[in-house]
Amino acid sequence: MAKKKKPKKLTNKQKKFIKKNYKVIIVLLVVVLIALVIVGFFFKDEVLKLINGPESEIQTPTTEKVKNVKITNDGMLSWNSAGEGAEYTITINGIEIKTQDTTYDITQHKNEINDGLVVEIYAKVGNHNISNKNSVTIIINPETALYEIDHKFVYEGYYSQIKYEMTNEQIFNKLNEIINVVTAGNGSQNSSYGEVREILVKSDIEPGKNTLYGIYDNAEIPANWGSGNVFQREHVWPNSKLGIPRVTNSSRDQGSDPHNLRAIIGSTNSSRSNRHFAAGSGLKGYTIGTDEYYPGDNHRGDVARILLYMAVRYKDILSLVEVPQGPTYEPAGAQMGRLSLLLEWHNADPVDEFEENRNQVIYEYQGNRNPFIDHPELFEKVYEHIVSISLKTPKPYHILQLIIDNIQIYKNTYINNKEKYLL
Repeated sequence: MAKKKKPKKLTNKQKKFIKKNYKVIIVLLVVVLIALVIVGFFFKDEVLKLINGPESEIQTPTTEKVKNVKITNDGMLSWNSAGEGAEYTITINGIEIKTQDTTYDITQHKNEINDGLVVEIYAKVGNHNISNKNSVTIIINPETALYEIDHKFVYEGYYSQIKYEMTNEQIFNKLNEIINVVTAGNGSQNSSYGEVREILVKSDIEPGKNTLYGIYDNAEIPANWGSGNVFQREHVWPNSKLGIPRVTNSSRDQGSDPHNLRAIIGSTNSSRSNRHFAAGSGLKGYTIGTDEYYPGDNHRGDVARILLYMAVRYKDILSLVEVPQGPTYEPAGAQMGRLSLLLEWHNADPVDEFEENRNQVIYEYQGNRNPFIDHPELFEKVYEHIVSISLKTPKPYHILQLIIDNIQIYKNTYINNKEKYLL
């Protein structure tokens, strides 16, 4: 066994040097320490990257995508404001035009239109990142000689009655007609709550696996009902806020609609309870206070599309609001929220293979589809209509609270992002 080396002692010469110059050494150490503090203050981001790697880089919020791009018959392009002080970059044939206006005269490019002119619009607010692009194709209708936007969305078969150029209200009402045609119980009713057990075993299979994809917690659940011991049926729009009593296995109503029901493990189901949804971040869902719940990054888009489906399908019963009010299991309490988050969640968590498969399986059992999975571009138009309804509908609580809630609905996402990064 090798002997441990003893630490070397200072020589007399070294001791005399330190004793003679200790004041200078202390001053030098203080200077070095101050220098390190200064460097750390001015270059803290770079220091963090060196210590922890690139993941510690502070993320800069991205400005919300330009929305509601329209064109008048005489060629005036317009869009919604992305926020106070926003600058817009319009790209046409590789040429960038910068403006702070929310309109642009496209007639100066009339000779470039031919069979279609692609116009891309970006937005930037303050020291945010530039937004994702919104791209539209401008055409001149050969029959009318008027300017139009060619959205190139094809609606056929199940959606043949839809045209993207319809008003928001017309699309809302037409989708309500389409998805209310069901073919399950007696050929004209929803699937029963009992039948949903069988449906979920097939509809909620995670792609590439033989397990169900548990909502909110990403759990891998055996595809077996097991008398409710293996998984449960989660009402995304809670049963207690559907305006009806507790569902039973024979129920065929909004409480048994499989589009609103997801496979879930019991503990997660209990944790979510009937809480309304709220802003948050993270891969898994969690409670916020006593009344709110964040569904998780991978489920927020699914939740948004389910809630919008329910609000359209049961438009005379259910209401999307900012903060749900009213008693449980009664029509007066048939509300769910938060309305202001749904479009943001829909865009942040796009439709995936899991949702597409689930939509098809439910269609085969019940005979209707969730249109916001098949045609995500319709979400914004229907959402804007529902927001307009929310602004006009009296709420059973103080008018001041109503004003505050609806101001929140129209808050730009860039403001929400800023607040999130300041937390």
